[in-house]
Amino acid sequence: KETEMEIMNVLAKINMDLLIVSDYDKGMLTGGLIKCIKSLGCKVLVDSKPKKFDMYNGVFVLKPNIKEACSYVGMEEKNDDATAEKVGVKMMEKLDSNIIITRGEKGATLVKMDGDVKHIKARERKIYDVAGAGDTFLAALAVALVEGSDLEEAVHFANYAAGRVVE
Repeated sequence: KETEMEIMNVLAKINMDLLIVSDYDKGMLTGGLIKCIKSLGCKVLVDSKPKKFDMYNGVFVLKPNIKEACSYVGMEEKNDDATAEKVGVKMMEKLDSNIIITRGEKGATLVKMDGDVKHIKARERKIYDVAGAGDTFLAALAVALVEGSDLEEAVHFANYAAGRVVE
């Protein structure tokens, strides 16, 4: 509780436009801290495990991969546009957030709060190692948004950056 309060106090003093949350469910991001983060008044981009998605309802962007997204809504995992769109729309409606489903070699699917859905294709790449692709995607998305890109432009940039990092 003491550490949680210290973190909340620090966050409350920082003026920020955007905050990235990578929640790997290791225990640091408590319910209280998540409420604090959501109340900061900035755009919050979240990569989390499915069992904690509900705690992040209302954030600007929630970014699961296709496996996590399908698991969350209870659908069979298929990495095709139709499935990604159906899953993303269900998540957007339930979580009141923009949803970006990363889909590896298939790119990403963006489901915006206004109901607009875009499938952003990935370039064909020679894969060396996929480690860090999701973190790179989220970081590049944040950079593009802070630099003034709209959400769709930012997803294109993030998709490109994640593709480069796996080569």
